[in-house]
Amino acid sequence: DCDVTNNVATGDGGGIYGATTSIVDSDVTGNSASGTGGGISAGAASITRTNIEENTAGGNGGGLYGVSGEVTRCLIRENTTSYDGGGFSTCTGNIINNLILDNYAGDRGGAIHDCDVYIFHNTIVKNEAYTKGGALRGCSGTPCKIRNNIIWLNYSPNGANHLSNCEDPKYCCIGPSYGGGGYK
Repeated sequence: DCDVTNNVATGDGGGIYGATTSIVDSDVTGNSASGTGGGISAGAASITRTNIEENTAGGNGGGLYGVSGEVTRCLIRENTTSYDGGGFSTCTGNIINNLILDNYAGDRGGAIHDCDVYIFHNTIVKNEAYTKGGALRGCSGTPCKIRNNIIWLNYSPNGANHLSNCEDPKYCCIGPSYGGGGYK
């Protein structure tokens, strides 16, 4: 039950770097990193019922980068990155039952980029990526499964609004998007 707010890192992990214990009922808000993970970078911590909001990264992962613990029942909102993964990038822990909203990537994957994990029961809404995958980009390796998500109103002005180079979603409610692009 911690507040990690308004920190600045000249490298990775604006708020938290390399966490190995659980992060529960916390706020990771308003942090910035010139490298990866504006909010949280690296670590095996599971993250539960935590608000990860308004973080920025000069590298990948505006909210989270390289986290290997499961992320459940969190709010991932208004995080930005200059590159890939406004909300998540290169995470190896499952992403389950989160609200992922209003994140921005300067390149690919407005909400989630390159996370080959179980992506189940999330609401992924109003995320944007400049190049491809307003919602998800590059979530296609083993054991990636995209199931039972609401993927709605995401946008990419130069490519697929919702999913780009991803495993085919199953049992998901997808669309509409805003702007051009499309499903894949």
